[in-house]
Amino acid sequence: MKLHALLTPLTLLLFFVSAGVLLSCSQDDPEDFVRDTAVEISIVSAAGEDLLDPALPNAIGQAAIKVSYLQQGRPVQVMNSNLDYQNGFLIYRSSHYTLRLFPSEHIDQQGRSTTYLQLKESEPADTLVCQLKQLHHQSASVVVSKIWHNSQLVWDGTGPRYFVLTK
Repeated sequence: MKLHALLTPLTLLLFFVSAGVLLSCSQDDPEDFVRDTAVEISIVSAAGEDLLDPALPNAIGQAAIKVSYLQQGRPVQVMNSNLDYQNGFLIYRSSHYTLRLFPSEHIDQQGRSTTYLQLKESEPADTLVCQLKQLHHQSASVVVSKIWHNSQLVWDGTGPRYFVLTK
């Protein structure tokens, strides 16, 4: 009888602790978020040569490319050693060489970010302005919805996020 009397309170205690733990755990994962901001750019000469192709004598070398973000009114060169693409871009080859740019996510009051892409030290940087759109109210998820290159709209949100830059 003593064992039965002891097991009932212990069983009830175990039940309530287990129920409390299970109910306090959220079924929802932390908010999933999307950062869909990469911009694909082909860089060609006026003659149509792929200027990212390292086999060409006039190719733009990866080491020469500099990316800067407009932050607090001034350009800041990208160098994030904790990221895979610490300079804000990568170059890859599919049917041709393509520069994948990771634009700034420092958004101004109009929902736009400004990224500077300098391909050669001897030339001025190109300016890319991206319209960034928040996917859900109070969400960390953002996507690029429009892109301007040197004040010209080059991508309007339809089709692949890609454009050709002629140098």
